[in-house]
Amino acid sequence: MIKFWIRLRQKFWFLPILFSFLALFAAYLTVELDRVLSIEQKKTWFFQALLTDIDLAKIILSSLAVAIFTMITITFSSIMVVLTTYTSQYSPRTLQNFISDRITQRVLGVFVAGFIYTLFILLFLNRAQPKTLLITPTFAVNIAIACLAFFVYFIHHVATWIQVNNLISQLTERTLKSMASHFNTVLGEERPPENMDTLFRRTDLQPVIARDSGYIQYIDVAGMIHIAAIDDVVIVMEKSVGDFVTKGTKIFSYRRCSKREINVLEYLDFIVLGNERTAVQDIEFGLHQLVEIALRAVSPGINDPHTAVNCINRIGTILTMLSRYSIARPYHYDDHRQLRLILRLQSFSYFLYKSFYQIRYYASGDLTVMEGIITVLQMIAEAGSPDIKKTVWDFSRYITEGINTSELMDWDKYYLNNRLRHLAVTTGFESEYRPVE
Repeated sequence: MIKFWIRLRQKFWFLPILFSFLALFAAYLTVELDRVLSIEQKKTWFFQALLTDIDLAKIILSSLAVAIFTMITITFSSIMVVLTTYTSQYSPRTLQNFISDRITQRVLGVFVAGFIYTLFILLFLNRAQPKTLLITPTFAVNIAIACLAFFVYFIHHVATWIQVNNLISQLTERTLKSMASHFNTVLGEERPPENMDTLFRRTDLQPVIARDSGYIQYIDVAGMIHIAAIDDVVIVMEKSVGDFVTKGTKIFSYRRCSKREINVLEYLDFIVLGNERTAVQDIEFGLHQLVEIALRAVSPGINDPHTAVNCINRIGTILTMLSRYSIARPYHYDDHRQLRLILRLQSFSYFLYKSFYQIRYYASGDLTVMEGIITVLQMIAEAGSPDIKKTVWDFSRYITEGINTSELMDWDKYYLNNRLRHLAVTTGFESEYRPVE
């Protein structure tokens, strides 16, 4: 069920189709209301100015249908402009952020629902008496006004969303939310059980291969632990969220603690594979999106280092929050304190390297970007534990080794060394500080 729901929510057509069924149901209800109520009741309950005859109703509904369809056309055109801009200027990986945006889907759903509502009202009006008064067109006018309000809001939303700073902020917030929900489910305990060696020596390791190819988008940790407790097995994940697996390769292994036979297909159902990476549980994917925008910004064709620094600052925000989690906790137990699942988790140094190694390579000659990285490293170190401080200091030496110092002037070296000195003091490695010559 979780796998089906995740795949369904990623579809762009899901909300428009859902709203369309609701519009069809609403059209039927309003027509039935017109049929059940007498003319005297309508005049008593509604303003008489809101009542129309069937000829005027058809004119109103026809005009509304054309107007709503025009708004749908303009909306689709705006979406195509945004998609083209995202692909050419930012990153193709940011397309799914706009496509999966709830506001975009809801606005399109409201337009489609309004169009379907007016069409079915026109169809149902054939059942109405020629000389009766109708209240249904008033409901259609209100829906059209709502569509107009959504249309104005959508134009504002597109104009805001397409700005690079807002895009970077949206990607950051989405990654932070993903990280918070992700670590609430995947982080177990840091230490393995005392009988770890005995447990894995007395049974054989059984590999389980993937049925399909794709990226691992989601792992239902709670579901796997529950089934593993019933089957009395220990699951060892060979892949992590964000990894690409091919059909026929090993995705996880298990060890039976009893002679009970297990159905491996039940476990594979708890692992969602897709054609592309998503930010549901994949923190690294959110970092990659920000890295790609930064790389586009420092490219010779764009040459926008301040946008790159903005991305670096946002990456630093994510890494700062990440440093506060004890992420080396892969061991999961059931309610009876029996080991059931061992996840494959990445270390903080892995995320740190993946965030900056490409930027360091392509922006080695841009002092603004390199200084921005060192500033972010200091921000991470200020909020980190002693282990994090040591990792940050070691990584800072990797960054400074990649700086092209041959083109630096005296003032450039002065400000760069000043940043490095502050970082050394913050991390507690002032004795190891060596200025850039």
